[in-house]
Amino acid sequence: MNHIFITTSIYSNSTSKPENIPVLYVENGGILKPVNSVSDYIRTECSSMSEVWITKFCLSVRLLVDFIAAHPNYLDKPAKIYREFHRSIQYGTIDESGSDPSLLYWLPRSPKNSRNLLTSIDNWLDWVAKKRDFIQLNPIKDGNFYERQLNWMAYLNRSDKSLLGHLRSRKGAYEIAARVREFRGRRAPVNSSAYGTFAFPEEHFYDLLFRGFVLPGKDGELDPLLKYNWQAICITLLMNAGGVRVRLLAELIII
Repeated sequence: MNHIFITTSIYSNSTSKPENIPVLYVENGGILKPVNSVSDYIRTECSSMSEVWITKFCLSVRLLVDFIAAHPNYLDKPAKIYREFHRSIQYGTIDESGSDPSLLYWLPRSPKNSRNLLTSIDNWLDWVAKKRDFIQLNPIKDGNFYERQLNWMAYLNRSDKSLLGHLRSRKGAYEIAARVREFRGRRAPVNSSAYGTFAFPEEHFYDLLFRGFVLPGKDGELDPLLKYNWQAICITLLMNAGGVRVRLLAELIII
C-alpha cells in the first residue's frame, strides 16, 4: 500500500491565512486519495503542538499504514490487527531465527520511544471513533487494583517533581488513574542504564578519603587536622554511608 505525506496549504475561508498541514495520501485502486481524518485531526486538535511532535505523529501513522498493508488478512479484524501493531512497535517483527514473514523487519524500540508513538496513535484513533462513529481499537476501561495503584504512584512521582504540582486536583487525578487502556506499552525500567548503577569502587574508598582530600601543600604535614580537607571527607562519608549504623560509621572513621 503506497502512501505519502504532502504538506498542503489549507484555507479555512476565503480571507484566512493558509495553514500548512501534512496530508496523508494512500493509494487505492491505483489512485492516491487523501486520508482526511489525519489532516483534520492535526488541524483541529494539534494546533498547539510543535512541528517535531507532528512529524513523529505522522511517522506513527505511516508505520500503522505499513503494518496494515503487510497484513491484508486482518483487514476485517481491526482490533486484532491493532493489538498486533502495538506488540510489533515494541518488540519488532523479526523472530528468533531472523526471518520476518511481514517483510517489515522492524527492530525493537525502546519503551519510551514505543510509548510515545503508540500514545499519539491511540489519541488519534480515539478522536476518529468519536467524530466518525468508529469503534475504539484500544478503549479505556476501569483498571484493577494494581493498575490504579501504579497509575497513582506515577502521578505522585510527576507531581513531586513539578514546581506547581501542589496546585493540581488530586481528586481528578485519582479518577484518571483509575482508568487504563485495554493494552498499553511496556514501561521503562527504573534503572535503564545498560551498565547498571555507577558507584565509586569500594576498594579505593580509603585512598579517596586519605589521599584524595589532602590539602594543597600539606603532604608532609603530621597533624591530621591540618593535613586533610575534613569538610569534604565528612560529606563523602555521609554520601557513601548515609544508611549505615552509627557504630559502623565510627569504625569506618577510626580505620
